[in-house]
Parts: sequence; structure tokens; C-alpha cells
Amino acid sequence: MPRFKSSADILKIVSNKDQVRNIGIIAHVDHGKCVSGDSLVTLSDGQIEEIAQVYSKLKRTGPAPLQVDSFNPNTMMIEDRNVSRVWKLHSDKLVKVTLRNGYSVETTPEHPFYSLGLDGKVMQKRADRIGKGDFILVPNTLKSQQAGLKEIRSDILGQLASHNYYIAYLDKKFSKLLRETVGKNRIKDIYSRLRTSSSFSAFKGALENGRLRIDDLVGLAKLLSIDGSHVYSQIERIGYRASKVQPGRLSCLVKLPQTKRQFEDLSYLLGLLWGDGSTRASFNNGYRPLLKSVSRLFYTIFGVDTVLVKDKRNDTFRLDHHGGLSLIKFLEDAFQYPPKHKSHELIFPRLVLKLGNKSVASFLRGEFDTDGGVERTSAIVSLTTASKKFARQVAIALLRFSIIPTIRERGRYFTLAISGEDTRKFEENIGFTIPRKRGALRILARKAVVNRKTGIVPLDWRTLRRVRNELGITSTYMESKIPFYRSYESGRQKITRSVLQDILNILRVLRRDPFRLIGPTRAPRLEQTTPGGDSSHRSQRNRNTRRILRRLRSNRARKSHFHRKRDGRAQHHDD
Repeated sequence: MPRFKSSADILKIVSNKDQVRNIGIIAHVDHGKCVSGDSLVTLSDGQIEEIAQVYSKLKRTGPAPLQVDSFNPNTMMIEDRNVSRVWKLHSDKLVKVTLRNGYSVETTPEHPFYSLGLDGKVMQKRADRIGKGDFILVPNTLKSQQAGLKEIRSDILGQLASHNYYIAYLDKKFSKLLRETVGKNRIKDIYSRLRTSSSFSAFKGALENGRLRIDDLVGLAKLLSIDGSHVYSQIERIGYRASKVQPGRLSCLVKLPQTKRQFEDLSYLLGLLWGDGSTRASFNNGYRPLLKSVSRLFYTIFGVDTVLVKDKRNDTFRLDHHGGLSLIKFLEDAFQYPPKHKSHELIFPRLVLKLGNKSVASFLRGEFDTDGGVERTSAIVSLTTASKKFARQVAIALLRFSIIPTIRERGRYFTLAISGEDTRKFEENIGFTIPRKRGALRILARKAVVNRKTGIVPLDWRTLRRVRNELGITSTYMESKIPFYRSYESGRQKITRSVLQDILNILRVLRRDPFRLIGPTRAPRLEQTTPGGDSSHRSQRNRNTRRILRRLRSNRARKSHFHRKRDGRAQHHDD
């Protein structure tokens, strides 16, 4: 029988059951172990994307270098790993794994998770075998590769160039340099290679006036091998033009953010708009100092003025900017500001995540200043949003600062809660701008205790006692180093991450240098005596001398033995 058969031959053979003994199914090793399309993936550059979007992008643009955060079971660390392939399958059965703090993910039944057992060992466990009470490993801290200003500027320019309604007003010197580079003899050749929808006369006039459509400007820069970041820095202002054929009327002109400080201020402004902004990027709030800050930011970043409008119905204020559609479209195209149904369509701005932790903290500060606060009765810092995806992205972004929040669903809204010692981390890294909220956070952070949902380690107390006994360390010594240590070893109190870290540090030091357990010998103080003193002073001196000698001999003996008590009797054990 030939070794290889066609599909028709195989179907003919298997149709007769008497001819079938064993069937071997050959498939790719990457089949299975998938997650649902809305599962969030953290990329090494800081972006937090749904895996379906990552797949669609790679399918559209082709293979590209891509790194994701990946867990290394050998080092127990999160590392940057290259993506070898991405595939899409269909499955009729998915398993949803939900953790106590609200984190959840849907996967195929065979998808592996890393679980921590009571013996302290990390093992793999299938999704369909995870049960209530299991401890699943999740990242405690996420790090990202911060993008530089050059990359951010090029990225924004590319986003604007994907639309044909932006007009760039160029710096005069740069505009003159472009005209000289193109030259009179090359302009027709450049125009034909550019493949623009503008007429030749319109393109020539735009080049002479230094007012080019941004999509034409980017194409021209590529033909002349001019760096995109440099082109971005030479744009003085941009304007929005709705008409694609006729010149039409430009919307208001706005500046582009250029410096690192401006991008950090923009991140804070975006956080405020994400919280209390309208669909036209107006700011609605009743706190006057915050309104003044927003007005100042609009002017320093975009060079536009604002006007304050009183809303008599809600007894609040609305701050309108004079940036028009130019500013609104810029926020929508470059930073994913929702054009409609804002509260339900919010997502974390992609470029803010790439800018680094300072910009992420600024954005979160603005978001918490508007939609967040301190709940004194529950002792938490909370943030409420109607967007499920945004809530999940904020929870992941907080991991950059080692903050693990809890996600709770209340009707149509999602609430993130930060509690315990994470409130101190929030105060140190993010905080509030509003004095009232800042003061409440300070009081809460001072009273912070361990988070009972994320700060507990499932270590069996018997394991802790066994390790201590094997090292020959008394519980009295551990109690002197770790407060309430006996409560942890007896199982009366759960072990937290910080306490376990302290215990491991002590055991690690004693394992390297067991004589630290003995400690230095202090000689007893001798009473001063005068020559020919009475017998009581001499007897006291002799007793002290004998005590010193006994202690020195005892210390020498301990250099080769560990000392331990059991049932009230002293026992010696060889090393």
C-alpha cells in the first residue's frame, strides 16, 4: 500500500469501518490553547490591545516585529518575548476563569494557567480544571519600553496622514527648503510619483504657499527621504477642511504638542476630558480651579482660547474651546476620543500608553480627578466608568505602579477599587490634584492594611514550620524578627506577600551564615574594686569571671552544633 493517499482515497477507506483499525490525526502544534477575541494583550511598548485587533492588524499589514509580555516559569518573571505567529480558530466551547478581584478571561478548556499550591510549588493547570479557591499567578508589576518623542511624533503624523482633510501650515524656512529641494524641473516628476488626488496646479500652489495637505506632505517627505519626526516639528499649525475637492473654508487653526512637557500636560488634559468631556471636547465641571487649569492647558498645548458658559439647569459650568473641528478631529484620530456615545465607547489612549509611566500617571490623575474619589466608609479609592474595556485597560495600566485593583460590575457601570497598601502606592505615583480628594487619600493611605484579596500567599503553615525546624531555628528567634510569627506558623493568621518576603530574607541569611543565630557575646559588667577590698567584691568578681569563661566555652561548642529544644529537653544535632 502506498504511504501517501489522496483525500478521496482516504474518505473511501474510512467509509468501510471494517478496514479501520487505528486513526492518527496530524495537526499543528499551535492548535488549541486559545483565548477569546476580546481578551486584552499587553504589548512590550505599553499598548493594551484586544487580541482580535492585533490579529487583524497583522493580517492587514503582514508580518511585523511584535513583542508581548510573557511569563517565564524558569525565572518566575515577566519578560519581553517575540511573537512567532498569531492564528484564529473557531471553538464551540470556552471556559471563563474569574478571579476574586474581578479579573476574567475566556479560553479554550485546555489553555494552561499557572497555579500556586499550598506547598509553595508553581504548576500548570488546565482552564477546565481550575476550581474555586485555587490561586492563579497574575503579574504584580508590568514594565514597558517607553517610546521616544521622535517615535510619537512620527506616529501622530502617520495617523493624521491617513485622512485627507488636514492642512499643515509649515514653518517658512522649512517650506522654502522644500521648494528648493523639489525645484522647478522636478516638480512634475514628484507630482506623478506622489499619486495625490489634488490637481497639479493645486499641489504647486500649496507647495509655494507652504500649506500642504498632510497626506501629500508625508508622501513628499518619503520621496525626499525626510524623517517624519522632523516634518512634524516643522508644522506650525493644522486646520481641518471638510471639502475634498474645492478649497472651502478652513476650521480654526491649532498647534501640535511638541515637547515632552506638553505631551505630559496633554495626557492630564485627556484624562480630564475622558472623565467630564462632551462629544465636542468641551469640559463640564463645577470646580472653578479645575476649569482654570483646563483653560490654561488648551492654550499652552494647542494655542486656542476658551470661553466659560454657565449651565443654569445643572448649576454647573461648561468650558468651550475655540479649536473647532481641527482640535476635535485631532483628538479623535490621534488619541481615540469617542465621536459619539462617549461614556460607553471610551478606551485608553494608545499613544499615552506608549509615552511612558509619567504620561500614564498624568492621564490617570485626570481621570480620577473627575470620575474617581475616596470612599471613606469602604476605605477604597474608586473609579466608575460605563466602558467595560476601559475599566479593564485601566486595571492593567495600574500594574505599572504595582497597584492591583478590584473590578466590580454594578448594573451598567464598572467600578475599580484600590484598597489596602495599594492606596499608598496610588498616592505616591498618581494621586489627586483636587485638595479635598488629596487630603482624604492621605488619611486613607496612613491607615492602609494588606489587601486580603490580592495580598495573601497560599502557603501551608506546616510547610513554614518544617522549613524552620530543618534549619534549626527556634520560633522564639523568628518571633523576635517577625511580629506575630507564631500566629502565621500555627495557621491562625494568613501569610501576606510582604511578611513572606521578610521571612524568606531571614531564612536566606541564616542559611548562608548560621552563626548569625548565635549573635555576639556580651561580657557581664564587672564591679570596680579597690586593692584589698572586702571578700564580697572579690567573690562577685570571681563569679563574673567564671560566667565569662563558661559563655566563651559554650560559644566555641556552638560553632559545630545547632541548638534546638524539643519537649523541654535540649538536644544537639551535627551539621
